[in-house]
Amino acid sequence: MLGPRELAHECGNIGEKKVHNSIRSMIIGGILSGLFVGLGYYGYLVTYSSFAALINAPLGRFFGALVFTVGIILVVLTGSELFTGNCLVILGYCNKQYGLGNFFKYLGIVWISNFIGSLLLVCIIYFSKMPNDIVIGTIKDISVQKTSLDFIVALMRGILCNILVALGVYASYAAKDVSGKILASAIPVFLFVLCGYEHSVANMFILPLSMFYDSGITVIDIFKNIIPVTIGNFIGGGIIIPVAYFFLYVYKSAKIHT
Repeated sequence: MLGPRELAHECGNIGEKKVHNSIRSMIIGGILSGLFVGLGYYGYLVTYSSFAALINAPLGRFFGALVFTVGIILVVLTGSELFTGNCLVILGYCNKQYGLGNFFKYLGIVWISNFIGSLLLVCIIYFSKMPNDIVIGTIKDISVQKTSLDFIVALMRGILCNILVALGVYASYAAKDVSGKILASAIPVFLFVLCGYEHSVANMFILPLSMFYDSGITVIDIFKNIIPVTIGNFIGGGIIIPVAYFFLYVYKSAKIHT
């Protein structure tokens, strides 16, 4: 694995490659990541619902959180573009490897593409007729809880979520083999799901899906959740984690180099 200082520089180098990708690559990679996270979330819903109905809801949450990690594992191993993990690439901007405009353009394209991928999966799930009454009930209950959060609560849960997601993606950069990348990315994501924090891309999937099942949620309700969660995700994964590691391991060496 890479050491802490090597890892911080590697994150900046990865960011440099990502922001200079073609727009087509950003869009396709973003759509795939929205799809992957949604698949992981749907696995969580099925697992949680089955355990809650037959055995024990907390146990369902535990095993559901394990299943959810499939989404982040697919993102990390296949090199697709996920908004929450990609907030990290601001580290390269801090190291003057690219401009702030490049960074926000890239992140905006990825965010929109994640939403498109999530909505694509929503349509596929709905028309597949896969969710049974128990799963549909879980979808509605979770969505109502999410849209009932006030701005500050959603913001704070978004920060907590992306501290963990960003750390998972960041740590995966250090691993040089598949098993290391899986473990490094999956364990922090498992923790965020278990704790019930708010992930903007996951919410892009479940909230629109709930509208198909008469949850009473409107488009305005969806954005009242997704906007503060997105801001919180950016603070957690785009400021707290990468800026901290920039000053720990990059800033001093950059000054020495100059």
